[in-house]
Amino acid sequence: MNNNIAIAFDFAGVLDVQDSFKICDSNLNERVMKQTDPVKAYKLLNLIYKYQLKFFCISTLEKYGANVVTALIRSMRNYDDETISIFAEEFRKPFARKNQLSGSSNWNTKNSSIAEHIQSHNLSAVVTIEDEERIDSQYNPVMVYSRYGLDDMHLAKVEDKIIKLILGMDYISPEEKWNSEADQYNQWRELDLSERTTLFDSMIDSLDSKIQCISEEETNSNPPHLVALKTLKQRLASERNEILNTEDAA
Repeated sequence: MNNNIAIAFDFAGVLDVQDSFKICDSNLNERVMKQTDPVKAYKLLNLIYKYQLKFFCISTLEKYGANVVTALIRSMRNYDDETISIFAEEFRKPFARKNQLSGSSNWNTKNSSIAEHIQSHNLSAVVTIEDEERIDSQYNPVMVYSRYGLDDMHLAKVEDKIIKLILGMDYISPEEKWNSEADQYNQWRELDLSERTTLFDSMIDSLDSKIQCISEEETNSNPPHLVALKTLKQRLASERNEILNTEDAA
C-alpha cells in the first residue's frame, strides 16, 4: 500500500479568486489571504485531509516569503460558513503541522522544487496541481485553467490520481478491466448496456470483499487504503446507476 504520497499545488490560477491581481496589500501574507478563494481552498485541503496526505505549495510567492498554506487557512477561518471555518481549525492543528512539508525556496523550476521535496522527504509519489508551467509526467500533473482555477472537474481528476496511487494493483475501472481481458476486437465500447451493468456488479462485489477484509484487519478505523476503496466503490455504483437510468430512458 502506497501511503507516502504528497500533493503539490500552485496558488495563483489555482486557489485564488478571479481577478485576484486587482487585490493589493503591502503585506504579502495579507494579500495572499485576501486573494484566496476559501471554497477552493477548503475543497483541496479537505481532499488532502480525507486521504491523510503530505502536501506542499509550489507557488513562486513562497520564494518571496509568503506562507501560502497559512493564508489559505486564515481565509477559511474568516469565511462565513461554519463547516469551512471549523474545518480550517481542525486542519491547522495538528494535521497541517505534521503533514505540511518544508523545502528550499531556492529553486528555478517547479519540477526541481518537486524533485527536491521527493528526495528530502522520501516521498513515493506526488500529484501536482498547476495552471501554467509544464510539469513532468512522473509528478502526476493535473493542469487547471487559470481563469477558473481548481473546479470540481479537476478536483475529481486529482482524487482519481490519488486513489490510483494509494490502491496500486487494487485499482480497477470497468474499461481497463474489460479491455485487458477481452479480445482486441471486442472492446468496452462494444458492450451493450446489460453487459456493462453486469461487469459493474462484479467489480463492486470485488471491492466489497476487499473492504470487508481490510475492515476486519485494521485497528485504524479509516486508513487511506480503505477510504480509497470505499470512494472507488461509490463511483462505480454511481456510474452503474447512470447506465440503468440510460437503459430505462431508452
